[in-house]
Amino acid sequence: MGYLGSTFGGAKKVKEVRLQTFKRQYDLIQMEEIETIGDYFTKVTKLVNQIKNYGEVIETKFVVSKILRSLTPRFDHVVAAIEESKRMSEISKEELLGSLESHEQRMNERKAAKGKSEVALQVQSSRGKRGRGYDNRGRGSNNNNEKESQAESSNSQKSNNNHGSSQVDITIEVE
Repeated sequence: MGYLGSTFGGAKKVKEVRLQTFKRQYDLIQMEEIETIGDYFTKVTKLVNQIKNYGEVIETKFVVSKILRSLTPRFDHVVAAIEESKRMSEISKEELLGSLESHEQRMNERKAAKGKSEVALQVQSSRGKRGRGYDNRGRGSNNNNEKESQAESSNSQKSNNNHGSSQVDITIEVE
């Protein structure tokens, strides 16, 4: 076994090490929260193709199963529905991709619609805490210390540089 045999043997070991590296990456891959379904499918497909290039055979049902197991929790209910309604051995990667992308699109549309329906309004009162009485309790809620509350009220108005104006943020949800 001369030079040729040792060179070929070394190349074979390198192939095995690379194959094991790709298999480990495949086993550990998880979808990240910021990742889209399309991006995640691309990442998994690249890994599967690299493993196949080294002579390994990976059946589609194992890839589909791996994808479903490694999605983020926001897809848990969709995964459960897919597992209940379809035979895992019969679903293709393309069919799975279509189902998950349509769900992702619906979630994104709802998030966008919710953002548009929340309107923040700024309301400014002309006289700040006028009529609130002691400790913002309203008029007449502290009759025993009426003089004390009037003194505090006038002191707070004097120390307020905005001359009694205040700003309140109100969020209204429109359905």
